[in-house]
Amino acid sequence: MTDTPPNVLPEPVPVPPVDEEELNNALERRNKILE
Repeated sequence: MTDTPPNVLPEPVPVPPVDEEELNNALERRNKILE
């Protein structure tokens, strides 16, 4: 068998850009809850 079927991969889901501000706010909120 010389014919090898190409590996069909599902299209990668585009990751939405994360706002650094949003990330920082989330971290601050989590830290406040943990305190």
